[in-house]
Amino acid sequence: MADKKITWLHFDYAHPKRDNQLYLKYFSQCDSIINVSTTVDSALKGELPQLSDKCLVIENINNPLFINQLADAGEGFPDKDYKGKRILTVGRIAEQKGYDFAAEAMRLLKKDGIDAKWYILGDGDKDYKDYITSLIQEKDVADRFVFLGTTPTPYS
Repeated sequence: MADKKITWLHFDYAHPKRDNQLYLKYFSQCDSIINVSTTVDSALKGELPQLSDKCLVIENINNPLFINQLADAGEGFPDKDYKGKRILTVGRIAEQKGYDFAAEAMRLLKKDGIDAKWYILGDGDKDYKDYITSLIQEKDVADRFVFLGTTPTPYS
């Protein structure tokens, strides 16, 4: 067992509403709770003020020059000449991420005459990806989704 337990919080604890007793049980076991922004920090303290003395804000550390260099060095989108709206999702393809909502959202955009493509950068569970692929085919929006796979850097 670790001598110190530190957790990092990357989401707004207040939205959506959460099971405070469940989270309190978990957070109480931690020595420190690192929040990635003052907004995240305030939301957690507002919902669970008894944890305030454990909270600390450490923002994600990004070097903008380095990020821009990575962006310039990459290939970018495979269809550089596409002029419509682009939606990019970066993350693991898994049920918890809600990709099933993307198919219906794209169907509605298409119905409203909005020219858009949804790019998915990442990989994950093959069965779930197959399920998402069948959903987008069922909604007749398969031509509006591009699975990009994985890459060492998503910035380009």
